[in-house]
Amino acid sequence: MCDGRWWIDYLCINQADLVERAEQVRLMQQVYDRAHEVIVWLGDQSSDSDRAFNFIKLHDKIIQEANSDEQIRRSFDLQTDKYTAH
Repeated sequence: MCDGRWWIDYLCINQADLVERAEQVRLMQQVYDRAHEVIVWLGDQSSDSDRAFNFIKLHDKIIQEANSDEQIRRSFDLQTDKYTAH
């Protein structure tokens, strides 16, 4: 899986808001056309559904922390280069 954005219809679309849901459904072709990778989960909720969503949330948290760590490292490297270049 890529380290980019995740689009999960069930979580990203307010299922109770019929107007929002209709608007988002119209945009789905664009979302999927622009996706690097698409994973589809069809069917009813099962006993393992919560585990899958917990995994997705954990994966997102890890990616965000890794990106933050990388930004901090890059910032430190830039500062180090700035002061050692003279």
